[in-house]
Amino acid sequence: MFKNVFKQVAILLMSCVCVYSWAQTYPTKSIRLVVPMEPGSPTDAIARLIAQKLTSSLGQSVVVDNRASVNGIIGTDMVAHAPADGYTLLAGNSGTHAMNPGLYKKLNYDPVKDFEAVAQIVTSPLVLMGSKHFAAHTVAETIAAAKHGSLHFAIPGATAQLASLMFNSMASVDIVSIPYKGSSGAETALLSGDAQLLFASISNALPYVKSGRMNAIAVSSPKRSPALPDVPTLNESGVPGFEIEYWVGLFAPAGTPAAIVDRLNSEVGKVLGSANVRDHIQQMGYSTAPNIKAEFGMYVKRSVERNTKLMRELGVVAQ
Repeated sequence: MFKNVFKQVAILLMSCVCVYSWAQTYPTKSIRLVVPMEPGSPTDAIARLIAQKLTSSLGQSVVVDNRASVNGIIGTDMVAHAPADGYTLLAGNSGTHAMNPGLYKKLNYDPVKDFEAVAQIVTSPLVLMGSKHFAAHTVAETIAAAKHGSLHFAIPGATAQLASLMFNSMASVDIVSIPYKGSSGAETALLSGDAQLLFASISNALPYVKSGRMNAIAVSSPKRSPALPDVPTLNESGVPGFEIEYWVGLFAPAGTPAAIVDRLNSEVGKVLGSANVRDHIQQMGYSTAPNIKAEFGMYVKRSVERNTKLMRELGVVAQ
C-alpha cells in the first residue's frame, strides 16, 4: 500500500518538475496570436503592437493570424479548441468575450471556462460619432432629432450594438440599427450619410475627429477621455448611468500550464510598463489596463454576467 502511495507521489512530483522545466524553456518555437477581427481593426492594431514587443522579449516570433468573422466567433472558437501548450494565443476583446454569450443562444466556446485569462491590455470608452451630414452636435440635439425623424446607427459589432440599444432605452428614442461587416463598413456608411450615428472605438474615432470628417458627440465612460478632453460623457449629457467600454486582452486555451500563463502575463506587464509602448497606446486613445491575471479573469466573468443580463432585458439579437 505504502509503495503505491510513494509511487504515485513520485510520479506527481516528476510531472510537476517536467511541467516546470517545460515552462522554463518556453517558448522554443514561434507563437501564433490569433486576431478574430479584420486587419486594421482596433483589436488588430493592439495585437500587432504587443506581438512585436513580445517577439523581442520572448526570443521567438509572435505571428499575428487574422481570422476575421462576424463578432470574432471563428477565430475565438479556434483558439478555445487549440492545444493548451502556449503556442496558440488569442487577442480577445469585449465583443468576443463579454458580448457574444448574450448575443447568441449557442456558442461553441465558453469565454470563461474555455480560456485562461492571461492579461488585460487596454481599455477605452466608445465614442458616439455623428456624420458630417447630420446636423446634431450634442446628445440633446441627437435625442431631439431622433424624436422628430428617422435616424440610423451603423453597427460594426456586438459592443456597438449593445451601446446603441442602451442609448435607445435610456434616452427613450428609437434609432434604427443597421449591421455592417466590421468597422470600415460602418465608418463608410457615416461618411456617405447612409447612417447618421456610430458607437466607435476611440482609436477608430480619433482620425475622423481630428480631420473633421465626423463629429464626436459624447463618450461612454464615467469620466471624460484624456484623448478627447473636450467631448462630454453621455452621463453628463443627459443620459445618466450610461457606461460601456471597449477592451482588448490576451487569452490562452484552458489548461495551459500555469507557469506559461504566468510567464506570458509577466512579459505583457513588462511591455505595458515601457514608456514608449504606453505613449503609443495613449496616442491611440487607449489606457493601459491593470495587469493582474486573477483580477482580469474575474472581470471577464462579471462582464459576461452583466452584459448577458442587460442584452436579454433589451432584446439584443445577433444581426
